[in-house]
Amino acid sequence: MRPRSQLPKRLTAVLAVGVLAGAPATVIAQEMTVADFLKKADLLERQGPLAMISKDMMLLHAEISRAEARLKADLKADLLDRATPKLCLPAKLRAGPSEILAAFRAVPMERRSMPVSEAFRLLMTAKYPCRSPAQT
Repeated sequence: MRPRSQLPKRLTAVLAVGVLAGAPATVIAQEMTVADFLKKADLLERQGPLAMISKDMMLLHAEISRAEARLKADLKADLLDRATPKLCLPAKLRAGPSEILAAFRAVPMERRSMPVSEAFRLLMTAKYPCRSPAQT
């Protein structure tokens, strides 16, 4: 049997190799679903001002930040592949918490198992569609 002191070092080494090798974040942590996001958001709304210091508030902010980063990376990859983009994001996204929550709550119950990143993509696609020069 191995000494206990070596196990954390081995685990740390395995995680470090995974990070350095570019392992996707979804391997380490599952992506939050819309249902889970809304459950946490509803609980935070009931907390009132105390929600601002909640760990769940930071978790929801981080989830939206990851969804935004993933969306931008996917769009960049599409442009490199010369694929026609389905949305045209401005340099600075403008989507507040109320708008995001309203969009997520509009997702039918049977589809709320979708990842937050997918629901965020749908919101941004509806908000920032690409327009042909004739439409502007």
